[in-house]
Amino acid sequence: MMKFSLRHRAGLTRFMVPALAVAAGSSLTHAQCTGYSITSSTGAVIEPGTADIGNHADNAVTPLTLPFPVSLYGVSYTAATVSTNGTVQFTTSSTTSANGCPRSSALGVALLPHWDDLRTDGFAPGIFTSVTGVAPNRVFNIEWRAVYRTASSTQLNFQVRLFEDNSHFEYIYGAIPQSGSSATVGLQNGTAAGNQFSCNTSTLSNGLKLSFTPINPATVLCSTGAALPATVNNCSGATSLLTVQVTPGTSPDSTGLAVTGNLAAIGGSATQQFYNDGTNGDAVAGDSTFSYLATVPSTVTPGAKTVGFLASDEQGRSGTGNLTVTVNCIAPPSPVLGPDVYTFNITDVPRWGTSTNGAITAYSVGTTSSNSGDYPVMWVDSNSYLPDYDNTQHPVISQNMYRLKKYGTAPSEYWRFEALGQSWLKHGFVSTNSNCGSPAPTATWRPSIQNYQSFGGDVLGVNCTDTYGGSLNGSQGSLGPKNVVNATLGTSLFIRNTGTGDSVTRERLQVPTADVTGQPAGTRFFVDAYYVTADYAQFVRPGNTVATNALNNASWRELNAAQLGAGSVPFVGSTQLNNPGIFAWKVADAAVTLVTADHDDAVNPGTGFKDSLGNPMFQGTTIRSRYWAAAKATPLAGGLYRYEYAVYNHNSDRSAQAVSFPMPVGATVSDVTFHAPQWHSGEPYSNAAWTTTRSATALTFKTEDFAANANANALRWACLYNFGFTTDVAPTHAPATIVLFKPNPVPGAPASVATGNLPTPTMPAFCGAADMGRQGGVVGQDNQLDNNDFVVFIDFFFGSDSRADVGREGGVPGADGTFNNNDFVVFVDEFFAGC
Repeated sequence: MMKFSLRHRAGLTRFMVPALAVAAGSSLTHAQCTGYSITSSTGAVIEPGTADIGNHADNAVTPLTLPFPVSLYGVSYTAATVSTNGTVQFTTSSTTSANGCPRSSALGVALLPHWDDLRTDGFAPGIFTSVTGVAPNRVFNIEWRAVYRTASSTQLNFQVRLFEDNSHFEYIYGAIPQSGSSATVGLQNGTAAGNQFSCNTSTLSNGLKLSFTPINPATVLCSTGAALPATVNNCSGATSLLTVQVTPGTSPDSTGLAVTGNLAAIGGSATQQFYNDGTNGDAVAGDSTFSYLATVPSTVTPGAKTVGFLASDEQGRSGTGNLTVTVNCIAPPSPVLGPDVYTFNITDVPRWGTSTNGAITAYSVGTTSSNSGDYPVMWVDSNSYLPDYDNTQHPVISQNMYRLKKYGTAPSEYWRFEALGQSWLKHGFVSTNSNCGSPAPTATWRPSIQNYQSFGGDVLGVNCTDTYGGSLNGSQGSLGPKNVVNATLGTSLFIRNTGTGDSVTRERLQVPTADVTGQPAGTRFFVDAYYVTADYAQFVRPGNTVATNALNNASWRELNAAQLGAGSVPFVGSTQLNNPGIFAWKVADAAVTLVTADHDDAVNPGTGFKDSLGNPMFQGTTIRSRYWAAAKATPLAGGLYRYEYAVYNHNSDRSAQAVSFPMPVGATVSDVTFHAPQWHSGEPYSNAAWTTTRSATALTFKTEDFAANANANALRWACLYNFGFTTDVAPTHAPATIVLFKPNPVPGAPASVATGNLPTPTMPAFCGAADMGRQGGVVGQDNQLDNNDFVVFIDFFFGSDSRADVGREGGVPGADGTFNNNDFVVFVDEFFAGC
């Protein structure tokens, strides 16, 4: 019988802290744009505070729950933070005493009755509050009885009066010995210049009353815009995140908020939709901040460009505004880029035919490379006359095919982007150095060699191109396996033409024939190609600490879906540069979320390789490896949601053995799918499908561990795997976790990486592990903790159900695949903690 113990956590007290702010959509009294009018009068008397809030210190803040909602700049708040230094803050808790003229980013949305360096201890009684009047016409009074920090015995007295009807608010001044000569008086909204009465001037006096009245347009929807960065260098294209903050209207409340922008001045659409769903650069879905990540092409002339925008709601309100993007073209300094090869063009896609049984169709992808760096890229021929260089210092080229296809039937349709097949790797030799731009500057690339042209075809020169047509990239005599390539290092062994299998399809880009014939209308196909070589993979640009030149070397292009059976498949559109094929899904569907997951690993030194400067490589370099993850959640009939994910490993030699997605314990999960392109032609890797397991908080797809099978079906470089499921839980945005396959002998290397935020099933807002049951011991979260949760957990625990796996060694939350005392400890701790 398993023994367990329940631990008592002594000395822990759980208490509630009032939130600083209520979201803008909760209660908006005014749709205010232009700020406040300020009027002054004399003869006012302070309404005394009667409740001591406990602020007796130098540079202290105290949270307050407001007796009624207070509206500022169109947003309603139910709590605030009061500072010793004469401020009332609604979105921050700053103790800063160094006053400035509004606005100050340290204070956010704030009232500034007397922002100065003050104290509420010593000779000062403190800060006091009172409520006068009767609802709905109450007044909340906040009174400072303070001293100046620089004159610690000189007392001053002032007050903020907040009115329940939000028609206005007041500052009242009693004894003000220094007349505000070192104080800021006014208010600020945190996003634009505030409303200032005075700043470091002697404008205050005993009995002065300042009244602040909001200026509220009746039909205008308020909005402000910004660009980050506001200045872009578009010599080769650049991006800027454009945002528009909208203040929803009230009476009635705004619904159907939308923002469109005129991006014609920066080379975009004149009716570009902005997004508030966590995609296209938007940070937080549903927060009334609309965003669009705009690309400024190199064709846009330099200068300040105006982007107009229109905000609107379904109640007929609207508002317009402008933001500015300044475009420059400043050539980067040289030399700082190093060698940097990429796929400059995808030239042609020959179809070689099918296997004897017709099940497999073979293609290949023709490519043109170019060097966008300012060092030559090593391209060493197997018969090189350069004895100091290894004949593996040449590129290998991967080739993949993808499909975007609709699954299901109306009204439960969804789309999936998947990799259909992959090729062995083309070994490239003897660059033609065609179409070169200005030659590289004369430099000592190696001792006794004065410029890179002395290398001949053993380098790809700066700004030069080199083309391998589809027939060459499909020539079996020059194709080698992936398993001898380390894409992180960019290294490979000189092994070619060792594949097995059908004479037509062997080693080439293989796809199941059924996947490229008889497809439903709207199905689209894409290919990508990717150059790998050592010297660019390991080059660390001056001023940086991590090698990143290998992250831009893939490009993709769309195929004509109706002619995949042609001898040479036609294209749709041009080559899309510097990104792998997974980007095609995002381009095809703007609602798709596309994010990265990176890990930086150090490289053990000492291989003897040299770069084109004659410098040894592998000298303790740290190299960045990247995964791309794309996802979309689609509503289906019956309250269900389909989640589709594509995860692409760009250059991580460590590969991935598992991917986990958040999943509430009470969620119903069905139609779980996994898809991966097949390894073939004698590649040693397994094609076994990944298994799925479920814990209390996640659904995990996994292959075998490296220790169990080094040739397991891990997600290896230049490969894309699919994961999908249907559930009854609506989406939010949260990271997925990618668990790495190969160990790294360098201490400190990560074991897993988190993606950026993706559409995932919404987890409970609380801790989560203990909420397992509903009334009657039925499985399922109900956002409350009671005996039902205990009943369900006990059933899970003694039934060895994976949903009871909520703990790790030492009682730390987190599934570890083992049922023991730790799971009981974590459950009980979270249960009695109320989460």
